[in-house]
Amino acid sequence: MKLVWLVAVIVSGLTGLMAQKPNASRSPWEQPAASLADEIAGILGPGQAHLTIRNQSTISVGEIPRIRRLLEQDLKTHGVLASGAESANAIRITLSENTRERLWVAEVIEGSETRVAMVHVEL
Repeated sequence: MKLVWLVAVIVSGLTGLMAQKPNASRSPWEQPAASLADEIAGILGPGQAHLTIRNQSTISVGEIPRIRRLLEQDLKTHGVLASGAESANAIRITLSENTRERLWVAEVIEGSETRVAMVHVEL
């Protein structure tokens, strides 16, 4: 009987650890990238755009490719594809911050019209 109880406790503990592991590997950039992609897609709609990212924050240079991948994936779910420089549309993203929060700003350029989307990200 004690062996059954011990096995149940071990299995329960392992199941709990396995359930927590995906959350532990989540990037802190997933939510802000998804929010910014939603706003950009609301402005641009489906299509292609040249995407550039400028880092004016303390986010490490090594994190920028991860942020770019997240943004590209989230934009793609809305039908917005990152393309080469030859696209008529452009998305210029600036990652900035002050002492309280980060601010991600996207300039969405369609022809001669420029609109802005912003997402606040806690430090």
